[in-house]
This record gives sequence, C-alpha cells and structure tokens, in this order.
Amino acid sequence: MKKLLLSFMVVILFLVTFVVSFPKDRLYALMQNELQKKSVQLSSRELSSHLLSLELKESSVSYENIKILNIDYAKFSFVGVNIRNISSDGTFETIFPNIKSVDIRFKTGRFLDIKSSIANAKGMLDLKNRTLNIVISPKSQEFLNYKMLLKKLKKEGGNYVFKYSF
Repeated sequence: MKKLLLSFMVVILFLVTFVVSFPKDRLYALMQNELQKKSVQLSSRELSSHLLSLELKESSVSYENIKILNIDYAKFSFVGVNIRNISSDGTFETIFPNIKSVDIRFKTGRFLDIKSSIANAKGMLDLKNRTLNIVISPKSQEFLNYKMLLKKLKKEGGNYVFKYSF
C-alpha cells in the first residue's frame, strides 16, 4: 500500500513539475503556426507566461491579411480558456456580435459560458451520448439581425439551439 501511494505521489510530482516548467511561449508559437496554415493570423501586443497559464493582451485575429476581430484579454490555462471583450472590426460587425466574455472549461457537462450585450450562451458536452448542445438566450431584438448565425440555429421556445452529434 505504501509503495502504491509513493508511486502515485511521484507521478503527481512529475506532472506538476512538467506543467510548471513547460515553455508556454512555445505553445503560443505552435498555435500561431497551426493557425497560419489555415490563413489565420493571431497577433498580440503583450504576451505573459505565468506558472500555470499564458495571457495575451490586446490581440487581433486576421484572415488572409484582413483584420476580423480584436480581443482585449485572453488567458489560456490547463483547466480552460477565458476571453474578454471581443469586438469585430469594420465590415464584420454585421456578422460577429461584440462579446463581453467567453469562458471555456476543459470538462464534460457545462463547459461553455458566453456573455454579450445581445445574448447569453451556455454549452453542454455529453460524451456518453456524443452530443454538443449550445443554447443561446437572446437579450434584445438586435440578436435577430445576425441572419448568418440564425441559419445555423433551431428555435426552441424563446431560445435558439445548436446541436451537434459526433
């Protein structure tokens, strides 16, 4: 029993040491390279690596050298992603609504929480039934102006639902 407990503690210590010493700036460079293969560029004014997370400040997302989104703050950690103040740029304002915050947790069950001035969204992941459900609750009539988004959603009661099986 003692050997099993000691082995478990050594594995936990190894994992914690690996996570803390992992070069998070290289992970950012890898993410940029993978996005660039799809003609997407991510640039950040400030990049800071912390013990268990990586923070980006004043970032922008471009597709084929056309700036699409501005992101004030993004934090990537080993438990999830938190993004605040996403705003679309120029002509893309009619496609992408401004979003106050996005919170993604790496877990099953309720993993997604999005808040904006026109709607809130919650995402559920069910691995047993292999389904992803996102429920969007409009807060204003302005939500109905996003026709491209509405085409992908099904109306259920006062909410709009996106369902995906994998």
